Amino acid sequence: MWKKSYTFLGVLFTCATAQASLLKATSFPTTVNDLSFIDRMRLAQEGYEPFESTYDDAGNCVSGCAYAAPRFEDELAAMARRNNLAREDLIAHHGYVVNDDAKLVPPKGNGYTSARSCAQYNENFEDRDVPNGNPLGVISCITSPYGLRTIEGKKKFHYGIDFRAATGTNVYAPANGTVSRVLNDNTCGQGIVLQHPSGYSTVYCHLSQILVKKDQYINAGCLIAKTGNSGYSTGPHFHYGVKDKNGGAIDPTPFIEPGHENCGS
Repeated sequence: MWKKSYTFLGVLFTCATAQASLLKATSFPTTVNDLSFIDRMRLAQEGYEPFESTYDDAGNCVSGCAYAAPRFEDELAAMARRNNLAREDLIAHHGYVVNDDAKLVPPKGNGYTSARSCAQYNENFEDRDVPNGNPLGVISCITSPYGLRTIEGKKKFHYGIDFRAATGTNVYAPANGTVSRVLNDNTCGQGIVLQHPSGYSTVYCHLSQILVKKDQYINAGCLIAKTGNSGYSTGPHFHYGVKDKNGGAIDPTPFIEPGHENCGS
């Protein structure tokens, strides 16, 4: 009996060694289309989602798509569902109201400013856990809104909004949060992801300087970065994204104050 047990353990040990020998370094895929469905979902949960997806005129995926060759009509429907759920959540739990134009208006804040975790900050940002307001701290025009757009004859999904901003413009945290990721890739360029206590997270791309570190806690109003032209960008601007509590991209427009007009590219 002992001999059998020993042999059994020996087989297990041999198998474990053999499995370990099969492991090898794997380079990160060029796009999420290179991965299996399960791996794509895991990476999306960790934040490795594409910032833009491109489709041809027939609706077939060209590059950077979150799922294997989805139709852009399906993606539009999914985006609408995420936006509606976020809208309901903001009204029910975070003090948002609907104005006469049927647009969401964020609350003015709680009127309390806590001690800051940074030396340089914008005092106009009150202590809050929901990312209300423009991270640039000023009224600025939107050069590219959230949603479907056409660039160089190809349909693209824009999972955020772009603000006109000269290189070196200050970027502030619109809410309390923790730096969950510091990015440096060919799409976002230098970027940051902040996770907020409300469950929402915010994404900042095409930066020229990052002034925070991963896992650092940031108070609302703290200076976190400078805008730039890094990554996939045709000129200096600021890309701002918002994700819902499940990590899905949603329209950032309801989170910023009224007055930000579209100004074209």
